Amino acid sequence: MLLFLLSITPEWEHDKITYLFDTYNNEMLRYAKGLLRHRHDPDQDAQDVVGEAWVKICQYIDSVNFDVPRPQLRAYVMRVVANEALDCMKIKEPTMIEEWDADAVASRDFWERIRIQERYDEVVLELKKMDDRYSIPIELRHLDNWDIKRIADFLDIPQKTVYTNISRGLTYLYNKFSEKENY
Repeated sequence: MLLFLLSITPEWEHDKITYLFDTYNNEMLRYAKGLLRHRHDPDQDAQDVVGEAWVKICQYIDSVNFDVPRPQLRAYVMRVVANEALDCMKIKEPTMIEEWDADAVASRDFWERIRIQERYDEVVLELKKMDDRYSIPIELRHLDNWDIKRIADFLDIPQKTVYTNISRGLTYLYNKFSEKENY
């Protein structure tokens, strides 16, 4: 993958791409797998998403600011992954109705899982529209199951700020979805 990325970027940007790839590629893949864990083939989808994210990063590498603190650079890279995962989730997965067990499709549990997945996708879409200071701590806490201390260390902000930003973000999501019926 790195050789491909280097082939599509100007030679003077190779050091930047190599640094980002060596530093973040494995974490990007884990993050994408977490975001896409409810898909039919999350491993393959995650690899596709990370590949697309790298292409986007390479396209805009000249605008990436490497003078910012490392947590901000990481947040940028993970935001690109999150946006690509969002695009992936917008694509409906093909289904083969004839392969489904008729009893399973008719079951209440099957339709409940479908409804939960649709809600999950809506929440993730809304989360991507939010300000990063709220969405990133929520994603790390509730999608990646990080504890508050780890999030605070990672974002280089106090733990109280993490709690506040998560609370404000969740309040926004609650208000947004409580306006809709069935939430």
